[in-house]
Amino acid sequence: MHHDVMTIKEDHRVGGVPRGPKFLAAAHDRAVPRIVDRWIFMVREWAGRQWDETPEAAYDLVYDVIAVAGPNRSKHLGELFDHLTRQWARGHQKLNSLRKYRDRMKAKPQYWPQLKPTRTTRSDARAAKVISLLQANLDRHWTVSRLARKLRTSIWTMHYLTMEMRIRGLIVRVDEGRGLLVLPRPRPQVRKSVSRQIIEKLIAAGDDGIGFVALRDAIGCNISHQVHDLRKIGVLAPSTHAGCWTRPEEEGPPIRLGTPVKLSADAIAKIARGQPIRNGRRTLWAPTDAGR
Repeated sequence: MHHDVMTIKEDHRVGGVPRGPKFLAAAHDRAVPRIVDRWIFMVREWAGRQWDETPEAAYDLVYDVIAVAGPNRSKHLGELFDHLTRQWARGHQKLNSLRKYRDRMKAKPQYWPQLKPTRTTRSDARAAKVISLLQANLDRHWTVSRLARKLRTSIWTMHYLTMEMRIRGLIVRVDEGRGLLVLPRPRPQVRKSVSRQIIEKLIAAGDDGIGFVALRDAIGCNISHQVHDLRKIGVLAPSTHAGCWTRPEEEGPPIRLGTPVKLSADAIAKIARGQPIRNGRRTLWAPTDAGR
């Protein structure tokens, strides 16, 4: 499919940091064609954590490729990005290929890459084994570590393989907190982690935050551990308001019930920039990829 992407303006960026969570939705509304927004999302996925601090780097690379391609070759950029998506390769390898194609197009105005699939027999075989395991028992959910042990490979290899399989729609993750993987089903119900639910509800709540009890009731389970941990790593603002302690019989560390739970200034800035919030290798929140 051809797409006219040469009319894109560079004024799509949002300058500065919004004043609070109420402005976060506007910060993510980029005035770009849907297909280009999808390319940017793909490049961010390939980059992983290396561009967490500079999420605009994905925009810069995609727009650079568009500019170098020019009006004629840009009509075929969808084929180029789709080709890279189909490759069984790690994210940094796909980024390197995209940069290589850009540099060669820049050096030779008539150049267009030969989009030949790479030889990935081993990855194809592993993907087939993963699908076979999931098909054997549709009620059993698998994690990356369990799949790695079962197929006798490293967790990193299985991580990249299952990530590619999810991008291709071969498998889906139905529980973010535990990372449970299953085969695609009609309208699967994805269970979000408690930490992600907390962050999303605080984004929607705005500058005033939400009281602990109201937040707990909205999520429907005890959130003491998650609130404590999110404050500890700086995602939530420190507690400064006096209030009642949680009852001793409740699980988790004591939390002042009257304390409004709010996002920290650092978390607000990251969300406004479209930067994922992580705890080590685990992603707690990331810009939505719905519709891409």
